Amino acid sequence: MADIAADRRALQVLHQQDLADVERLFPGPAYRDVLGWIHDYRRPRNYLEIGVNLGLSFALTRPETRAVGVDPAPNLSLPVTGRIFEETSDAFFARPDLRDIVDAPVELAFVDGLHSFDQTLRDFINVERIAAPDSLIVLHDVHPFRPEVATRDRRRIFWTGDVWKTAAILRQERPDLSLTYVPASPSGMLLVTGLDPASKHLDGRFDTLVDSWMPRSLPDNTAEVVAGFASITNTEAAVCDYLSRVVDRPASAEALRPEPRGPH
Repeated sequence: MADIAADRRALQVLHQQDLADVERLFPGPAYRDVLGWIHDYRRPRNYLEIGVNLGLSFALTRPETRAVGVDPAPNLSLPVTGRIFEETSDAFFARPDLRDIVDAPVELAFVDGLHSFDQTLRDFINVERIAAPDSLIVLHDVHPFRPEVATRDRRRIFWTGDVWKTAAILRQERPDLSLTYVPASPSGMLLVTGLDPASKHLDGRFDTLVDSWMPRSLPDNTAEVVAGFASITNTEAAVCDYLSRVVDRPASAEALRPEPRGPH
């Protein structure tokens, strides 16, 4: 029992260090603030969330939005409106009535489920199939700030997994997509639009991509994983300006892509 107590204390010490680094490296509004601005500006007809957990992000949906969440073991900490499927995302996307459930095409989706790049990539593929070209898919946890929080197996309280690889794969394999990084606390987010619901590229190369990326490690300079993306700041003005181009004037992925910036 003493060893268990000591391990817990050690984890708490590491967690406090991680939180201090998050505050230093990701100043300003957090990812739920950004997601809330997207809901308020875009006012999506429907919303799909993979990975509901406590329900804090799911609760951001507007009353008029048809909200669907997927989580095999939700642990809701507040009342939410919408429909939650207590199952894996793979089981959910295999449902024969999937398009009716979400009232496809999905206009806004937030992917924050299993923190493994292969599952996140599969979730992206499945969401894109039931989306529209100007729909918006938001990926969380794309910028881990140290290797210890980016492991495939959870070893710390603060944990991003290796989702950063999913973002890198999308940049490498799908130049047709508009990929925009937002440095929102605690671990960044990627806004993806310019979608192609008919694309089979990622699905056809899925096993090859997983085999290729599985052994890759997070760079020592973790800022490298987001340095190549276009980016906007995590302010309401910047997010709304981005959305005005995506929502008000739907265009090609190239037209929607901001100018690339350096590392954050």
